[in-house]
Amino acid sequence: MQIYVKTDNLSHSKGNIEGIDGKKGRDIVTLLQEPQVWIRAGVLFCLAFGVMTMNLPFYGDQVTLVSAPASYIYEHGIHSPILPDDLNTGHFPLFPLLTAGFWVVFGRNLISVHLLMILCQLFMFSQVISFARVKLQKATLAVFTLLLLCYPVWWAQTAGMSADIMLCGLFFMGLRAGISKKWVVWMIILGLLPLVSLRGWIWAFAMCIYVWSGEQFRFRWFMMIALRTLIALTPIIAYYTWQHAVSRWWIVPIDERYGEHRQLVDGKLLAGKGFEFLLRCIEFGMVIPVVVMIMRGSALLNRFSITSNIGLIAISVFSIALFTLPFRGPILIRYMMPLHVLILIASAPFFVKAGGQLFRGGLVAMTACVFIAQHFIAYPQMRTSIFEYDWSGGSLSHLSYFRFRAEGETYLKAHHIDDSEVGTYFPEYKSFALTDLVEDDTEYNAISPDSIPTSELLIYSNVMNSVTMPMYDSIKAHYTLDKRWFSYPVTYEIYRRIP
Repeated sequence: MQIYVKTDNLSHSKGNIEGIDGKKGRDIVTLLQEPQVWIRAGVLFCLAFGVMTMNLPFYGDQVTLVSAPASYIYEHGIHSPILPDDLNTGHFPLFPLLTAGFWVVFGRNLISVHLLMILCQLFMFSQVISFARVKLQKATLAVFTLLLLCYPVWWAQTAGMSADIMLCGLFFMGLRAGISKKWVVWMIILGLLPLVSLRGWIWAFAMCIYVWSGEQFRFRWFMMIALRTLIALTPIIAYYTWQHAVSRWWIVPIDERYGEHRQLVDGKLLAGKGFEFLLRCIEFGMVIPVVVMIMRGSALLNRFSITSNIGLIAISVFSIALFTLPFRGPILIRYMMPLHVLILIASAPFFVKAGGQLFRGGLVAMTACVFIAQHFIAYPQMRTSIFEYDWSGGSLSHLSYFRFRAEGETYLKAHHIDDSEVGTYFPEYKSFALTDLVEDDTEYNAISPDSIPTSELLIYSNVMNSVTMPMYDSIKAHYTLDKRWFSYPVTYEIYRRIP
């Protein structure tokens, strides 16, 4: 039996298969370059992330800035925007008011706060993308959106229920209003920024300088912008005036909690603050976009414009430095979030145009991987530190801490240990009633960083950024380990004093 094969048909079929595969490959590449695909993915990510984090408690500063004042407003009602002295941090309580409002509708629980954060996150995402559409072309916008979805600080601040998510969204909305000269909208946003947070002053200042730069810094426009700014800031100025009449302090309380933060730095500390500022610019995966932006900025130096992406970044850097470097208060990663987003926008064209396709794809993939990897990396404990090295504000690497904290509480109660016998450092001493929004009055004794522990038991975790290595060595010298939990990268330990 003979079999005859018609080779030209096989060749033709093989060519069709290769052609179909090639077309599919090109279709996938084209699909990945479509911004709308990543924008829709971003909306789904926001919704999914909000659902997955519904049970995460308040953590760190957000207990003081959001949970505590919102709980007071929820329980006592709104008699005055000026909170009692022990709750007044200097921030206008707009975000706590929103949180308390959600509790009135949905109940005082963590789910309702995370529901508010979903709305804030979608607001920020929509405003950032709308601004990026003005600045970027189609393929570049797709790359920027992909990198934005990997940016770890955004997700960490959302999980932490931080007002800075809303602040960032308002800033980009204000930039768009300034570009299109929608002055009423611009003034409303300018007035809202300092009402959301004290950091709103940074971005309100940046918005004013940016609008003025678009008019070539002409004096006539300076007067117009100054008048609009004064009208927009009338509510917050009235609030501060009233607050001073009641409390006898301006902006920030003068006490043991905040007094040191108001002091001016000296020469040595200014150098340390400068290093801290630079670190905040490049940490949590931002080093590649920053290097790319500097390379691109150098190439565009001859035709530099203050209204360009690079110019807006320069204005933002100046604004943050002006409000942070002269003072002893720490520069936290959440302060830098709008600046980081601007850097991603400025660096996106390089990711699209530089080198060959393989190089560009590799650079984008590497940046995305570095972003994602930050969720699995913790700052090493330092021997000495002149700044706060909080590694939880920019990633989700600390999440197992919440589980350990709950298990630690159960362990102490099972051994009939009273709260008064337990000392700990920031942020562990925050009340369970405020962190978890439950009927639990457990609250451990706060130990300041420069104090020697004297309590019978002591709780330590490596997320406590005020504990340096010498302090930890001292703890181990005077205490014996009683119980330990560990899940990389978080350690949670309970110590008992050596008799």
